Amino acid sequence: MILGADIGGTKTLLALAGDGGIVCERRYPSRDWSEFADLLRAFLGEAGCAAGITSACLGVAGPVEGNRAKVTYLPWFIDGPALAQGFDIGRVEVVNDFAAAAQGVASLRPDDLISLQEGRPLEPAPRLLIGAGTGLGVAALLPEGKGWRTVSGEGGHIGFSPAGEEQLAVWRHLHKPGGRVTAENVISGAGLAAIYASLAKVSPGSTAIEDPAGIAAAADENPLARQAVDLFIAAYGAFAGDLALLFMARGGVYLGGGIAPKLLDRLRQGGFVRAFGARGAHAGLMADFPIRVVIEERLGLLVDRELTDRENRRLQTRLRHARLKQSACLEDLDTRTPRGLDKALIAQLATGQWLREGLNLLLLGPTGVGKTWIACALANQACRQGFTTRYLRAPRLFEDLALAHADGRFPKLMASLAKIDLLLIDDWGLVPLDAAARRDLLELLDDRHGRRSTLITSQLPVEHWHDIIGDPTLADAILDRLVHSAYRITLKGESLRKRRAKPLTGPSDGE
Repeated sequence: MILGADIGGTKTLLALAGDGGIVCERRYPSRDWSEFADLLRAFLGEAGCAAGITSACLGVAGPVEGNRAKVTYLPWFIDGPALAQGFDIGRVEVVNDFAAAAQGVASLRPDDLISLQEGRPLEPAPRLLIGAGTGLGVAALLPEGKGWRTVSGEGGHIGFSPAGEEQLAVWRHLHKPGGRVTAENVISGAGLAAIYASLAKVSPGSTAIEDPAGIAAAADENPLARQAVDLFIAAYGAFAGDLALLFMARGGVYLGGGIAPKLLDRLRQGGFVRAFGARGAHAGLMADFPIRVVIEERLGLLVDRELTDRENRRLQTRLRHARLKQSACLEDLDTRTPRGLDKALIAQLATGQWLREGLNLLLLGPTGVGKTWIACALANQACRQGFTTRYLRAPRLFEDLALAHADGRFPKLMASLAKIDLLLIDDWGLVPLDAAARRDLLELLDDRHGRRSTLITSQLPVEHWHDIIGDPTLADAILDRLVHSAYRITLKGESLRKRRAKPLTGPSDGE
């Protein structure tokens, strides 16, 4: 399951997506919650999802640094690692909301868009997403291989350049000594209110309207509101035209955010396109840029389906390369059978923190108690969390290393094994090691020590491993790298295979 969020100063959209797409979606007023964690906890409760979220992508209205973000216009601080730990999510990625929304542009259908200018689109060519709402967001999509690379920033905070006396009056209304007027101060909900207020100063007896939605709604009947909306649209168009030239967004300029759909009728009257195209010597070029209004509110969440599909493809690739002996997952782990299994330790290992720290795990116990199954389940969980994994039986590992020496592949093979995040070595200690195997094992563990994790299953207690390795000096060096930075699980009990075996039916008395 994948969690997606579009976190803004006015509203927050949350969605859970599975293999079949979005399975649960909710919209919340952001200001009704003191912390995002409280909102998320409420959403997961409503969705009936207590666990099983493999990854999350959180689009946040504000600058993102180090997988953390402060939400603009809200006292919320979004900490990706803290949320991953607090809600037992495999991985949490915090991104700029417009960076996430820009990725959603590629998933839009024709009926999600209204065209203001058809233009002459080029493919592949940069695309530009601009959204006026509570603030003013900007993000660009640049072609990269078969996909897109998102370029986000705080474009709404560049300086506002007034065009004409009316816009200059707005600038003067907003300007404060020692300060500056940004594009967002004008092209946003608060900006529309400021434009109306500046016009009302020189219009005695005008109706006072402070709510941006009220100004937009009154535009058909109130001349002053209509003038304010037209000024807003002209400023919006000029801003979009400047950025379209900056990125040469011949793939299309997309207007997102909450304001454009509410002003659609006024936008269609041509004021936006005229201001967009008024670029002097480049006026002819501007007619080639497609301009679309996004009427799909869930633009920031449309990327969830794409992320789900992409992550599923990556997961299948990781599992294929892992070559796990058993198709096991921790959700199916039998904790009822008494075999000395530490549930708390398994839960801790399931978070993947041991893999991030490059620690090892030893699974010990007699044959048939489920060592390989548990190891494969933990490896499966690692694959879900984005770690590379490889299963190898110990005899096969040493055989492959010996053959690699013979045919010249040894350096390449060792380099590939050193890079694997979790190396699962099954059936360790079945046969004593020869001199070559000891040297190869030490080199392999030395390359991985402190950087990558190794999981060992063995029927032999650790105190007997010296004898299996053979050489006391090399044994000390190998065990120092393998055992001293390792979790240890020792299983007990009789074979589960014996318990599951059906008794043979003997001949009847009549035969």
